[in-house]
Amino acid sequence: MKKIVVAIVAIALISIALFLGIHYLSGAGDESESTNPGNSMDTTSNSEPVTSEMEEAPEAESSDNQLGPGVRGESIDWIYNGSDSIIEPEGSMFVLKSASYEQGETIPDNAPLNLGFNGTFNVTVNHSQIFDSPITAGLDWNQMPISEENYTAKLTSPAFLLVDITLENVDASQDSSTPYEFSASMFDLKIEKDFLPENNANPDYYSKSDSDVLGQFYFSQSIVADDPTAQDYYTFKLEPGNTMNIQLGFFVERTLCTDQKLVLKLGAISDNFLGILLNPIE
Repeated sequence: MKKIVVAIVAIALISIALFLGIHYLSGAGDESESTNPGNSMDTTSNSEPVTSEMEEAPEAESSDNQLGPGVRGESIDWIYNGSDSIIEPEGSMFVLKSASYEQGETIPDNAPLNLGFNGTFNVTVNHSQIFDSPITAGLDWNQMPISEENYTAKLTSPAFLLVDITLENVDASQDSSTPYEFSASMFDLKIEKDFLPENNANPDYYSKSDSDVLGQFYFSQSIVADDPTAQDYYTFKLEPGNTMNIQLGFFVERTLCTDQKLVLKLGAISDNFLGILLNPIE
């Protein structure tokens, strides 16, 4: 009988031991799962996302601002290298940079052209409009550098093209005793074809603008506005940091305005490199 009791007690102890062992092992497994970082589903982690080194970076915008004849459509800040023409649309601001050089001076690569001054002007054509004459534009013949007789005699279908411009002197000056006096001869009226590289380089090229635009034009901000026949009629004064509204009045053949794309040429140089394309004129 004692043997039976001892056997029952032994079985009971073994059962209890097995139960406790299984429970312990189960708890350790749960704890391992809750503390293993590899199995964690915690979405509040502060770790930074990893970017693949093979991911391609976006292409950088081109720094080449040079364009052939045409419209770019935004304001620009550039240094011109003389390889192509640059034409901006009416209403945009053209950043016009210039520098003068001594004879024999070595000019650095990508240096500005000598456009008749040192420094920068911002030029914006606000609008352009064609009239039958200066009178219909609200002006007077006494303000014009040519007479009414010359106007009608030299042109078959005469018209008066008035161009309104905002001119800002950023830091421009002259190498003279009057450093802030400039010449409106930095402006001229041309047609778009004049700016094509093949025409610029062709000594035999003949432009309609040479015959259909008179050489003299009206200038609203002359320092001698009361004497349009004076030698310094095209001289104006504008100090750095100041802005001026000017009007240029060109005496042209009306057909030139309707049949061609007109460009306000910039810079007192013979080559047709820089300009502002005027809106179509009807």
